[in-house]
Amino acid sequence: ATEPPPEKPAGCPVDPSKWASWAGASQPADEERLNLTNMMPAPNQQPAPGQTKPLSTDRVTSTIPQSSGGQGGRWVYPSEQMFYNA
Repeated sequence: ATEPPPEKPAGCPVDPSKWASWAGASQPADEERLNLTNMMPAPNQQPAPGQTKPLSTDRVTSTIPQSSGGQGGRWVYPSEQMFYNA
């Protein structure tokens, strides 16, 4: 006969005393912060390890409008360096 799986305890599995220390952790450095409009970190525009030629870090703004609730924004294409790093 198979035994039923054990019941999981209710509530948060994180010890509240440990959670308090996590909540008070230092803020991330500027380059680690998320862009709140897309929840992504800042793009990597640095040369890749072993990259032998420099690539442009210029980004081009598209003529295609974003559908962001009438804010009038435009899409911005990735730079050559961003494509290479991806």
